[in-house]
Amino acid sequence: GAFPSCQFADDVIAQHKLVTEQFGISELQLVLGWSTGGLQTYEWAVRYASMVKRVAAIATAPKPSPWTRLWLFTLIEEPHTSDPAYNRGFYADKSLMHAGLRRQAHGTALTLPPHGFYRDELWRNLGFSSLDDFISRFWEAFWLPQDPNDLIVQARKARAADPSHGGDLAAALASITAKTKVIAFTGDPMFPPDEGKLDAARIPGATFAQIDSIFGHLATFQLSADDVKAVEIELAALLAA
Repeated sequence: GAFPSCQFADDVIAQHKLVTEQFGISELQLVLGWSTGGLQTYEWAVRYASMVKRVAAIATAPKPSPWTRLWLFTLIEEPHTSDPAYNRGFYADKSLMHAGLRRQAHGTALTLPPHGFYRDELWRNLGFSSLDDFISRFWEAFWLPQDPNDLIVQARKARAADPSHGGDLAAALASITAKTKVIAFTGDPMFPPDEGKLDAARIPGATFAQIDSIFGHLATFQLSADDVKAVEIELAALLAA
């Protein structure tokens, strides 16, 4: 509960110290990330432009949209901070926080897959016997083992992500010198392809790739061999550049 506020910039600065001071690395051939973790790729590309040679930003953005920031608060942070057991972050045991984690599981299940995923019962292709089985063994199984305070810190960092740090975002993206590829999945509400295409247009020489997927943002879970292959093709082309 007393953990200090931190930003993705703090993470990237620490990562930079690790690779330069501990491992003696002076160039990074590829910085890659996806979803909210992919927000760090832009921080790397702007903060350490001369060091980063290539960037692959997958189902992500330099700065989350208003919809994504609202999603991070409503579905990741608020289910825990509103839980009576939360106690301002000083809960005795994370097992007491299971109600908020289940609400988070159900909320993400509702919002992340495209509508067609449920209409066409695509969860059957993943080995689940019913919708309830999918919610229980996929979504609840993913979120329940996690620690709410950790999730809250991650959500707050993601909501505040901005490689310009309150300045001119367009100018920050224009300063990127890495060969950049922005990859987006159709049906992704968190980081829609049309927004990813606009991001790529603001980065000198960047290319944009849209991958047609039946999974939307769930494509980042590598549930489809076709999605994995499509991403690998884009990464191979970027590494060959």
